[in-house]
Amino acid sequence: MIKNGLIQNFTRAGISVQPTTSRIKIMDITCFNCAVRGVELIGPAAPAVATITESIIKNVDILQSADAVAAGNNGLFLQGCRDIKVADCRINENGVATQDLSVVQLSNCLKCSFFNVDVNDNVGSTDVRAFDLSSTTSLCIFKNCVVEKNEAIGASSSFGGFVRSEEHTSELQS
Repeated sequence: MIKNGLIQNFTRAGISVQPTTSRIKIMDITCFNCAVRGVELIGPAAPAVATITESIIKNVDILQSADAVAAGNNGLFLQGCRDIKVADCRINENGVATQDLSVVQLSNCLKCSFFNVDVNDNVGSTDVRAFDLSSTTSLCIFKNCVVEKNEAIGASSSFGGFVRSEEHTSELQS
């Protein structure tokens, strides 16, 4: 369990969880000014092989992070995960005007749940996505998630609240 703390000024990720980790709890944490990602759970990139399982991210703030001058910036990144519950989190004021940003990115995830997650006031260059569901992410639930005041500021820019870049069977609930 990682609980009750401030993680500040990391040059990569504030919290990084690697493959074959189960039942981890990340609770009551603020990640502030972490260059590439606030929190990352990095399982295998291969589809249908989730090795980070049955974990909880609750009451986590990811603020003023994901501002590195490098591709791959995210506030929260989940890859190769199954049965992850994310609740009561705020992922706000992240990004940098010179890089694209997927604030919350799920890649090859199964049965993940997001409840009361705010994604607000984030900025990126030409492509900004609040929730980016990519690479066979399936059976995920998003309930009471708020996306407000996010901005792609580059020429010919685009912003997406919930973006599915491949076929998915996830459910969005208000």
